[in-house]
Amino acid sequence: MLDRIRNEGLVNSKITDFMIYLCDVYAPRLPASPQYVQAGEWVVARAKELGLANAAMEPYGTFGRS
Repeated sequence: MLDRIRNEGLVNSKITDFMIYLCDVYAPRLPASPQYVQAGEWVVARAKELGLANAAMEPYGTFGRS
């Protein structure tokens, strides 16, 4: 079983594809910017495709001077 889990993670994993796409297409993104919202919507859509039924984007909150 451990070999199957390891093989799934090393051979069939899509995380690198997702991260490359997210970083190349939607980066850089500032908090509360349109790119930030688009990146969040893309992540939620991919999560739902993978079968995560409760995937939703949470509000960022207030953004201003620190």
